[in-house]
Amino acid sequence: MKGPTEIAGVRTHEAGGHSFVFYPDADNPARAPGRASVFHWMPGRLHLGRTSTGYGFRFTRYPRRDIDDQEVCGILRFTLAPDPSEAAVDDALRAFLLSCPKDDPYWGWTSYNRDDFVPLTFQYTHTTLSNIAARADRTARTLAGITPWYCETQGATSGPMSSTDARTYTTLMGRIHTQWLEEAIVDGTAPLTVNRSLGIEFTAPVRRLTAQGDWRAIRSGLLATAKESGTGTLLTLDALSQAVGRLRADGLLTMDSVTDDTVPAKGPYRSRLLDHTGCADAYFLELARGAVLDGPPVTGTALTGPADGPPNPWGPNWQVSADDPPKPALAHTSEGGYRYLRSLTLDTRFTAEFDEIRREPSTYFFNVYPDDERHDLTRVFRPVHVLDNPGLEALAVSCWYPDETGKFTLHSWSCLRPGPPQEDPPPWYFTTKWVPYESVKEIPAGMEDWTPNTTYARRMIRVGHPPTVNTELFVLSRSDDWNLYIDPVSNGRPFDDIAIDVSPAMLSHLDVHPIRLLPGLRAGESAEVWFATAEDTHTAGFAWPDRDDDRPRRWMVFPPNGAKLSGRFRYRTTVHDGGGAVRTGPWIERRGSGALYVRIPRPTG
Repeated sequence: MKGPTEIAGVRTHEAGGHSFVFYPDADNPARAPGRASVFHWMPGRLHLGRTSTGYGFRFTRYPRRDIDDQEVCGILRFTLAPDPSEAAVDDALRAFLLSCPKDDPYWGWTSYNRDDFVPLTFQYTHTTLSNIAARADRTARTLAGITPWYCETQGATSGPMSSTDARTYTTLMGRIHTQWLEEAIVDGTAPLTVNRSLGIEFTAPVRRLTAQGDWRAIRSGLLATAKESGTGTLLTLDALSQAVGRLRADGLLTMDSVTDDTVPAKGPYRSRLLDHTGCADAYFLELARGAVLDGPPVTGTALTGPADGPPNPWGPNWQVSADDPPKPALAHTSEGGYRYLRSLTLDTRFTAEFDEIRREPSTYFFNVYPDDERHDLTRVFRPVHVLDNPGLEALAVSCWYPDETGKFTLHSWSCLRPGPPQEDPPPWYFTTKWVPYESVKEIPAGMEDWTPNTTYARRMIRVGHPPTVNTELFVLSRSDDWNLYIDPVSNGRPFDDIAIDVSPAMLSHLDVHPIRLLPGLRAGESAEVWFATAEDTHTAGFAWPDRDDDRPRRWMVFPPNGAKLSGRFRYRTTVHDGGGAVRTGPWIERRGSGALYVRIPRPTG
């Protein structure tokens, strides 16, 4: 299998109340006579997972008995799962096969075998609730011309996953968010949509991709698109796709492709590849990063960390560079096969499910009255993406709050990176007695804006000391102190949020991952790749031995406390052919965290 491809389009079929989406494998036209074709599929709609007692959904409110009932907090937990029955899957497969002409190069088939239908794997998935801000995040986002409240939820698992796997999300909410969610689900008076963005890796069956243009004109076109969208210099993934189409239509960006020998000469395959798939957008984004685009900025929330993929496609993602392009001319050629990530979005209003859930409130809705809750103050410090960051050694938190005598006292907590078998790290629940303002004897310097519902906290990340050159999955490079502070102020900063995330994703850093070779190594070849930041303050090297080109590498750079990275870096590749010949490519400039395909220098002529 070469993987799913968009070059032949997509087919969708309904069966048993479920939608099924099918893609052919890129290798289908090259299949030998009598060998079955391979097809990839995924559910085309979101579904709430089911348990033996009903849906995988639970909403818990924490009201206070002796004051306004609106003064509550809450926890929402729900599971997304396809849940199609075997009969529904079989019906969808039969309907799909009946719709496929047997002589079609991509959709044709000779025999039915269930094993030839492979569930798609997501490289990342990011799930949100729109119209409800179900966490302590007071940010309004723009979606489809309106300004809904928005929430981002943290998944229970991360990384690549099958489209048939279940995934559970938990969100801790403050008062106003709990009220909104209650109106949406319990009362049914407000709309609520669950959105899931999926990163799917597709194969473009090509021998060559080319792109030409002028970076200055391209940058002007990107700025015009950003201005029209009202986001200043920020571009969403959707806006970037529109901008690429406009640049090509205006002649400012020229793209061409040479398909490989398996692609039939007849048919709309070549034009469809560049005009109706995500290939052109992905290729442009790879080239533009470091030239006219900066990667998504590090934000104050860990919910858009690398383990769950890029930030959601509706939020501000990519920023048009404020600098002039380092090189005016764009003239690039990509040799060999090409794989690219495409972000697709599924959005579902669970109208029927919520109707059923409301009919059995005791099964899904709970009220919990905390004992003496009016006099307790609780903060939940949540380690996020701890297990997915290979450079991390520990997380730590220091927080200050007056004790019962009115004196500010320090409380500390640390969470070491667990060893095997790895388990999700537990959160730290800091609970103390609520202290009125007039009871505090002396407010320390730097904490003059303290109020009884405020906790001062300082979060720290301790990173490791890996070698400079390795053949493992990551390199992390630093030059001085290995204790890095998310909150640089010595006494911390004030929080009145219920849940406070702690994650390396909150630090200014560079995380280039996964780093893959493109194209792969030939028999007997090995490669070395050296990286350097634009400031030349951090360097790292990787080695790919013969037949080890399928393992990605990772380069992470954390600057000293208070320092900022420009995000610019460069890399240079040297290839040994095993017979004594050595080829060294030029330095190639890039910018920002994320996936990187390292170009292998090949002989010319």
